[in-house]
Amino acid sequence: MRILIASFLMVLLTNPTRADLTSVGADGANALVTGLNGLGTVIGMVDFARPGKPGFDDAQYVHNQVIPTQVYASFQESMSNPRFGGEHERHEVMKALLLNSADKLSGVHGSNRNVVTKPDDGETNWLLSDAYSSPFVSLDERMGAGHLNVESALENYKPGKYGPSAAGQPSTYVPPIGWDYGSVGLFGSNDYIFNQNAGGGYVAITLAWDRTVESTSGDDNYSSGDQFFNPSLNNLDVYLMPADSIDIGDAIRASTTDTDNLEHIFYAVPFGEYKIRVTNFGGGPEDAQDYGLAWWQAKHRHPVTSTATRASTAAISSLGNAANRQIS
Repeated sequence: MRILIASFLMVLLTNPTRADLTSVGADGANALVTGLNGLGTVIGMVDFARPGKPGFDDAQYVHNQVIPTQVYASFQESMSNPRFGGEHERHEVMKALLLNSADKLSGVHGSNRNVVTKPDDGETNWLLSDAYSSPFVSLDERMGAGHLNVESALENYKPGKYGPSAAGQPSTYVPPIGWDYGSVGLFGSNDYIFNQNAGGGYVAITLAWDRTVESTSGDDNYSSGDQFFNPSLNNLDVYLMPADSIDIGDAIRASTTDTDNLEHIFYAVPFGEYKIRVTNFGGGPEDAQDYGLAWWQAKHRHPVTSTATRASTAAISSLGNAANRQIS
């Protein structure tokens, strides 16, 4: 049965007031989620065992789905492709890619399905969600960013890393599909100017960064009963703006949540020249903030078909490194 699940590790390790949100949809059984009061509500443990593979859990399954991207990157790195250095392995990048390429609408960005909520929930699609209409909501409460599509994630991954652009220097502009692992200073911003006009389709943009958390145990070893908390979080935002603008007030779309370490835009853009702007308004323990950014600006495409498009969100939201208390 297909359901939309919340990450088990997300429930345990991230800000409890936001752990009720779904990151991305997948096929599976029941899930453990939390309410807005931070108290755990057991609906049933996540069960992603595969026939003939006892104990094959959801985290391992997502890990296996990520393997094709890393195999591709390793080959590119062996060929000295400058777009694939060590940064292609960063968990912030993988999280941004997996969520950015998730299925929402059939025929868009490789999707072969229309993602909707259950009839009991009103059967809402993503275009009718608060996440689509409000800059203060990055993900839909039930649909998340959509349904995981690993082959689309690979398509989003293949162009490689492109750093921020410099206005008036076309050689620094970015292609319609790509990603970056970057850093933005306190009250600073980074622009990614598209090297092609947009229009006639949807733009997807996803920004992911780490929150620093502390535990009651006082060390890096998790024990049952440990409580996690994060005293502060850098507030990063992402904007889709006219390429020649310097004012975020001119943005045609924005994702500006102030409680999450994820921003997401999915929007049908009118024809024009655009850029992505990443900003850092501070609030975290350090001034500069590293991040993973993925984008897909393209017209409608034929669906990508594959049997390997199912996975859970557990490993997606746990791509951070728990050992040093950096949780994605």
